[in-house]
Amino acid sequence: MIKSLIRMFCVALLFVSFIVESVLASNNNLRFSRYSLEQGLSQATVTCMLQDYQGFLWICTQDGLNRFDGYTFKVFSFDSENQHSLTSSYIEALYEDENGVLWIGTSKGLNRFDRQKERFENFELSRERRDYVGSQFIRIIYPADKNKLWIGTHNGLFLFDTTDHTTQLYLPDSNSPGSSSTNSIQAILADQQGRLWVGAEAGLMLFDTTKGSFSRFEYENLGKSFTFDKSVTSIVQHPQGGIWIGTYNSGLYRLNPVTNAVQNFRADNRNSRSLSHDRVRALHISQSGELWIGTRGGVSLYDSTNESFLRYQHNPTQKYSLSNDSVWSISEDNSGGIWFGTGDGANRVNMETRQFGHQSQSYSINPRITELNGVNQNKTNSTIVNSSISGLNSISHKRIRSLFKTRSNVLWVGVDNGLNRFDPATEKYTHYFHESENSSSISRGMVMSILVDSQGQIWAGTYDGGVNLYSEEKKAFKHYQHIKSDPNSLSSNRIYSIKEDFQGKLWIGTVDGLNRFDPELETFEIFRNKPNDPHSISDNGIYSTLQGKSGDIWVATRNGGLNRLNLKTGKFQRFSHDPNNKKTVSHSRIFALYQDDTGVLWLGTKNGLDKHVPGSGVFTSYNKKHGLANETVYAVAGDSEGFIWVSTNHGLARFDPKRESFDVYGESRGAQSNEFNNGAFFKAEDGELFFGGINGFNRFYPETIKNNVFPPKLAITQLLLFNRPTRPAIGNNDSPLVNAMTETRSVTLDYKDYVFALELSAIHFNSPFQNRYLYQLEGFDRGWIETDAKNRRATYTNLPSGSYTFRFKASNADGVWSLHSKDIELHVQPAPWRTWWAYSLYVIIFSLILGSFIRVKLQQLAVERRTARAIALSQKRLSTALWGSRSEMWEWNMKIGNVERENLLPDIIKLTGPAKSPSDFVELIHEDDRTSFVCALEEHLQGKSDFLETSYRLKTKTEDWRWILDRGQIVERDHNGNPVVMCGILVDISQLKASELSRVQSIRKLVTGVAHEINTPLGISITAISLVNDEVKNIYESPELNAKGLTGDQLEESVGDGGRLVARNLIKISQLITEFKKVAEFSGTRVYAFNLAEVLQDCKEQVSCYELPLELDIQINCSNKILVLGEPLIVKQVLEILFDNSIEHGFQNRSSGTVSIDAQTQQGKVIVTFSDSGCGMQTHELEQAFEPFFTTKRIDRHMGLGLHTAYALVVNELQGAITITDNNNGDGVSVIIELKSA
Repeated sequence: MIKSLIRMFCVALLFVSFIVESVLASNNNLRFSRYSLEQGLSQATVTCMLQDYQGFLWICTQDGLNRFDGYTFKVFSFDSENQHSLTSSYIEALYEDENGVLWIGTSKGLNRFDRQKERFENFELSRERRDYVGSQFIRIIYPADKNKLWIGTHNGLFLFDTTDHTTQLYLPDSNSPGSSSTNSIQAILADQQGRLWVGAEAGLMLFDTTKGSFSRFEYENLGKSFTFDKSVTSIVQHPQGGIWIGTYNSGLYRLNPVTNAVQNFRADNRNSRSLSHDRVRALHISQSGELWIGTRGGVSLYDSTNESFLRYQHNPTQKYSLSNDSVWSISEDNSGGIWFGTGDGANRVNMETRQFGHQSQSYSINPRITELNGVNQNKTNSTIVNSSISGLNSISHKRIRSLFKTRSNVLWVGVDNGLNRFDPATEKYTHYFHESENSSSISRGMVMSILVDSQGQIWAGTYDGGVNLYSEEKKAFKHYQHIKSDPNSLSSNRIYSIKEDFQGKLWIGTVDGLNRFDPELETFEIFRNKPNDPHSISDNGIYSTLQGKSGDIWVATRNGGLNRLNLKTGKFQRFSHDPNNKKTVSHSRIFALYQDDTGVLWLGTKNGLDKHVPGSGVFTSYNKKHGLANETVYAVAGDSEGFIWVSTNHGLARFDPKRESFDVYGESRGAQSNEFNNGAFFKAEDGELFFGGINGFNRFYPETIKNNVFPPKLAITQLLLFNRPTRPAIGNNDSPLVNAMTETRSVTLDYKDYVFALELSAIHFNSPFQNRYLYQLEGFDRGWIETDAKNRRATYTNLPSGSYTFRFKASNADGVWSLHSKDIELHVQPAPWRTWWAYSLYVIIFSLILGSFIRVKLQQLAVERRTARAIALSQKRLSTALWGSRSEMWEWNMKIGNVERENLLPDIIKLTGPAKSPSDFVELIHEDDRTSFVCALEEHLQGKSDFLETSYRLKTKTEDWRWILDRGQIVERDHNGNPVVMCGILVDISQLKASELSRVQSIRKLVTGVAHEINTPLGISITAISLVNDEVKNIYESPELNAKGLTGDQLEESVGDGGRLVARNLIKISQLITEFKKVAEFSGTRVYAFNLAEVLQDCKEQVSCYELPLELDIQINCSNKILVLGEPLIVKQVLEILFDNSIEHGFQNRSSGTVSIDAQTQQGKVIVTFSDSGCGMQTHELEQAFEPFFTTKRIDRHMGLGLHTAYALVVNELQGAITITDNNNGDGVSVIIELKSA
């Protein structure tokens, strides 16, 4: 009993395995792109789909309507607070009429989409029917006559007029006006004969549009008449006339509308080529005439050649399989893609991916099965076995390392875990694995290379097990491996490639040298790099070899570039990469070699595809600049049309040598993966190409690969302000959009919208992220800006106000560009302060400001001119003063150690130049003066004196010495208080020194005269006193005088005359001393500005108080505004001397006289003219008037120091000038005094 149960269980298990494998084994290699909740779909169950005239795909779900542009979903759903939203989010019907109006059938009525405002208008089909809810649940919308629609609902068929919105209801079962299976309409078809077919839950019916009545469809089978009472879900008609009918649980029917013959297709789990499920939900006939069936068990594709079906179902191990087996709807886009609405989102099949056959590893439910059926490859449709999940019905590993197709079409595949053989005759795979206990099994390691040689022998090179020779007769492998003790054995067990030359010798590339193997003698000749031999091979890592048309062997190395072996000489020619020479090979790592029919050599390198004409020594590189997505080129092969095919780390690529550009075919376009493997490629004799990678391999005939010729539809889907999407303005919404962005042709932006972006969409669903974009804002952008789908927002900031035209174009993944650009007008409003009236106001304000500015500027210019003139005058005065005073200016910059001079004193040795300390120029100073100069300078530098003032003798150019007065002061110090810059003047005081010498001589003369003048009265006085003493003594001693009786009066008279003489002379000496004091009082004067008129008035009043010998009239003519720089007391003293001189000399023996004092300013000086009306002076007197001790009245005891004293005071103390002249009429003299004006 137990054994029976076990036997039954095993049988059941085998049966289940067979059933599962049978169901899944038919998966053809279609690649489904999935779009579900993760991509933004509102709900997973897709009930219907439609592509509108703008290119958008509309996807209906049980919870919302989705608009899809290939990148993002925009969702519309029911909103209880928005009367313009959908009446329900549950949608099962969708239709676009001839006017481009989109009609949506929901569970609660009909909706019309307003594209301008992106809102909906709602229509109730009927309010008078008892089953109101059923009447509003819309299952299908189908076109009727012009401006009319057939609408199938849960409660009958409605004819809806789109112009006046009226409806007419037709019930299949008029006896049951409420909801019933008979009245529930699910499918409608107007056939080629004009008949209207209606599919209901109760069966298939014909509707007479003239009578408005239904009739059940009846058909004959085996001579009997049957009513088609199966629940009909979908009806389509093939262009050849056949009508296909999908039912709820009865499979698929084909109706011949002429004979009314019906054929039923049902699902059969024992037949993998039968319908995938009996519950048919959707039917679609593609533009190419293929019938697609959506069922509860996946997608079926009808094969008319044998009336069978190909199944496409969900496979959890294959990311490109159908996402869910519950298929609700099927649609087709304008770029040739088929869409399937499933219970887990929308799936799209790019029919072009069928051009690339794809074989990958599948996983086994029954691990005991090692040989399973596949699908035959044929050249007409370029499809290949796409193994299912069943058993090992596929290659044994998904990582492909090598490929080889024999002349008998047997395919050998090297993978990571062994060798695979596919026999198209038996449609079976055979796997060969390494078995450690079986010495006849294939050696271990990845199978890196496969070769079926000219003798039909099968060679396999592994990465760790050396070379294997397979005997199909013995079903055993013979091993050739590296033996350390045998130098004539294979150089390494790690094999990269095996190739056969024209003589039948094998060239084996390893990680440690190139081997030439003679199969007959079973001997190896090894070529290795020899560091000291430039004619040896450049590197021991050998990726590939190729015998060229000339017979030479080309060798691609891992790190040594390209080598060419001359078989006659045995020498290698090296072609290495030189980064400084673009004409050398582009990289030292070369993976693959190919020589085309013209003899051109093509190299797959680490840096792209290289072209080399043998003998030229020149290499041309093609890389990303030419459109290659990735520059690691693993394999290179040519086709019959001259194109070069390469595999990379980013898909396959086809190179056009004429255009010098690549077309890229990534994973989304049919490549097994974006990443391919080195050495995994093969070109068969019939032209079929094989490329392997990390997820299986592709096989295809290159001539069947055609680019998609449909350009994309263009749309501007969004306007974003500050990265936030905008909507059409409704109510108080201040959006710049009046209509939806897709319907907008012109946009006006406020000045506040200074950051905006336009989101672009090139609607082409074949690899949409490989679409390319060009856009330009005319009036701003200088040219077209190119971008990709990931950066399809055109963003602008701070755009100047004005009008612009934005244009954009796009291409599909195959580089087919749109014929026309999509344009939109942009108007950027200026800010209020940038409007025309604002600018007018600015002009007015600017004009006023400009006028004021000009007026002020003119005033400033006038002031500046006056200032400039004053400065120039001051500079001229300074220069004149420096020149006139024989002074020069100097500046000593102690920081840089340099002395600069201006207005150089003549004949002085130049002091200009480097000078960091006094020692640098002290040698030019007289040695007697050096000590005092250095001391004075150091005291000032150390801050002990406020300024420098010293005199010394400097050497002249004629080696003479000249007296110099040096005055200076520090004008700049650093932050530590150290002196930095010092300025001062040098004054040539040689004449002053000479004047001092002259004055000393004058003083000597004066002293001599004083001594003479004083000595005379003093001598007289002494003589007089002596006489008086002698006289008195004689009087007292002379008896004669006593005898004569000399009286006292006589004695007094005698002695008194002598005393008076002495007194007079002593008074004269006192007067002389007073005059001498006046001469000496001119030093130590204090200088300041004073009012001259006040000084003259004081002097007048003082003189008027004197007891004068005459009546004196003093007249003063002086303005109160005249200021003099000097000492007022000295001026008074000078005037007093002049008054005394006039009274003593000019008015002698006169009872009256006039003195006039006149003061005026002339050229910065004050001219004071002192005139009297006296007797005047002779010419020789005028010339000596200011000399000391000159007088015209010496007999009257005058000493002649008055005018000399006045001269000394004016010249030396007041720094002025004084002259004396006789009046023209001889009436008195005039003394003219020049003083400094303050």
